[in-house]
Formats: sequence, C-alpha cells, structure tokens
Amino acid sequence: MLIRNGKAFTRGLILLASFLVVFVLFFMPIFPAQEEGAGKSNGLVFADHLFNTLSKGSSNFFDPTLQNKDSVDVTATRVQGKSADIEVPFKEEAQASAAVPLLRQAGMQAELNGSSVKIKGELYPLLQMILKDSLSTYNNKFDEVAASHGGADGREVMKTWWHTLTSMIKPLQRAGQVDEASVVSSVITKAIEPSYNFYNITPLRVVDNIPLVAGFLIFYVIYTMWYGFAIFEIFEGIGLSMKKGVKKEA
Repeated sequence: MLIRNGKAFTRGLILLASFLVVFVLFFMPIFPAQEEGAGKSNGLVFADHLFNTLSKGSSNFFDPTLQNKDSVDVTATRVQGKSADIEVPFKEEAQASAAVPLLRQAGMQAELNGSSVKIKGELYPLLQMILKDSLSTYNNKFDEVAASHGGADGREVMKTWWHTLTSMIKPLQRAGQVDEASVVSSVITKAIEPSYNFYNITPLRVVDNIPLVAGFLIFYVIYTMWYGFAIFEIFEGIGLSMKKGVKKEA
C-alpha cells in the first residue's frame, strides 16, 4: 500500500485542506474597503493597498517638522542664490515645448531650440514652485496644481517637471555645478516621484499601524510554514523522508 504512515498522511491532508480553505477565503471580497466609498476587496488587494499607504507615509519628506537633512525643503535651500545657464536636452520636442512656459512662470529665461531648452536664472525659485506642486500632488490635489498653472492638467504638469529636472542633471554636472545637480536629483526622488507615484493613496505611518502590519507579517510566515508542513507530512505518510546517511568505513 502507498500509505506507510496513516497518522502523518492524515495530518498532512488536514493541513493542506485548511491551507486551501484559507487561500480561497483570502481571494474573496470579504476584506474592508481601502478608501471611503469603495467596495470590499480581497486579501491581496487589501494587503497591496495597505503597504502602498505605508510606503507613502514613509516617503513624506515635506513634513515641516523634519528640520534636518531628510527634509526636501531644507535640501533645496542649498541652491539659494545660485543660478544656472545651461542647455537642457529633452528626449522629445513636445516635452521641451511643455517645459518652456513652466520655466518662465518660475522666473527663468527659457528659449526653445528644437528638442532642447536654453535656460538661465536662479534655481531656488524654480525648485520652490516644483516643491509646492509636489506637495499638492502628495496630498492628492491635482486641482491645486492645475490652478497654479492656468488650468493645465495637473498630471501633465508633474510629468513635465520630472522630465525637466531629470534632463537638467547632466548639463549641470558638465557645467561644474555638481552640488546643484545633487539638489535637483533629491527634489526628483524625494518630492516629484513619491507624490506622483502614490497619487490618490492616503498615507499611513507604520508607527500608527504596528498591530496590523505585524499581524500581516506573522500571518505570512505562518502561512508559508503551514504549506511546507502539509507537504512534509504527506510525504512522510507515503514513506518519503530524509534521513542522515550512514557513513561506511572503508
């Protein structure tokens, strides 16, 4: 008979069956809605949304209480009084055309030259405008970004800021303005990208949701072991097991 250890085999079947029951329940829409007004979700969507909200909460570099090197506002002050006189190449002419009016609005001279833009002016007012738009986006308010730029689409404005600053880094470095390029890079990674990538997500702090986060992580570990022990017991039941080999003397 295939089954060598009935008790082990039965334990394995019970573990595997209960594992599958939990698996099916996890993908049923029985979990709370992620946002107000939304319908219930399954466990995968709920967990994905939870960790997105926590990621956004840990990416808040706009907090005015962060008066240290981690605050993007403090980082931007390093370019106060510094100017740039460079030609910024864009991948597409449409991106360059979209950047010109925004740069001029920030008080910079900007002249379109094909798929490049020649810019001249102070960097700090430019970064201040970008940080203001990024904060509005972080707070899920594209309408504020649109209002600041004559009704332009807020998402497109943020895309243009990203293309503009990304394209400015190498020209600044070639001009010997390495510190300015570093500040521009920080504004991209700490302001534009977190605000845009996590748009329409309510930020949560890990410290305020420790029981929920710990519960998910503990469940993940236990659930993984659950399946492993089920397979182990089933194999034990049919006589497949691992044993230490006996060393043979020559």
